Amino acid sequence: MLKQFIYIPFFNLLVFLIAVMPGHSSALAIVVVTLIIRFILLIPNRHALENQKKLQVLQPEIETIRKEYKDQQEQAKATMELYQKNNISPFGSCLPMLIQLPILIILYRVLQGGFAPETMSQLYSFVPQPEFINQFLFGINLSQVDTTYILPVLAAGFQFIQILATMAVNKKRGQKTQGMGIMYFFAFMTFMIAQKVNAGVVLYWVVTTIFGIFQQVLVNRSKTDVVHASSLEPPKTHKHTKALSESSNSKSKDSTSEEKSSKRGIEITVRRPSK
Repeated sequence: MLKQFIYIPFFNLLVFLIAVMPGHSSALAIVVVTLIIRFILLIPNRHALENQKKLQVLQPEIETIRKEYKDQQEQAKATMELYQKNNISPFGSCLPMLIQLPILIILYRVLQGGFAPETMSQLYSFVPQPEFINQFLFGINLSQVDTTYILPVLAAGFQFIQILATMAVNKKRGQKTQGMGIMYFFAFMTFMIAQKVNAGVVLYWVVTTIFGIFQQVLVNRSKTDVVHASSLEPPKTHKHTKALSESSNSKSKDSTSEEKSSKRGIEITVRRPSK
């Protein structure tokens, strides 16, 4: 079922674009597919980036809540209230990435299967079949692993720049960031993965990352209004906590009164030495 509703339509779209591209270039077709997907996900991606930016801006407010609300339940309630007032979904930033992963897998499968006559039999009747398909970009075969390491290096480099643009919000506000280590780690992981998959998938990742960098820069420059933690209701004391406090106070008073009464009831006997 997944093949009928996801793989085959994507395969037909890619072949159609290859047929109409100059020189029947699969590289140009992949770039166009990437841009189409990015424009379809433009609004969800923007919401996700704004959501992420608000979370970064509100990080000091969240730390303030953790200090002021000692009770874990009240702390979680205040944090969720802060999220709701700022229209923040804690998992909203993950949605675009979850959508991108299936696309990467499908593109990998399409390029791995190639464009042999048996695979071309999956084309719809209205999709033109190109006479030939140019699967090379600057001498790199997009259906195979890039042995020149050009595309993996570009993918890692742009991934580094994208994370740098994401962290720019904290640096602009003088907040502490997690350091350069995490940036190098994700860039390194991108390079390691990119040198294991076919070059067409890496080309897709390079283009989508470049698009994401520009979108991140625009979101960073936009004004972000947030509701601060100071506007939240003060923490309320639980009934059981109040009862325990009162019980502790009463016990403390009782022990104090008993101590005083015991001191009053002490008899002092003075013995004189016998002559």
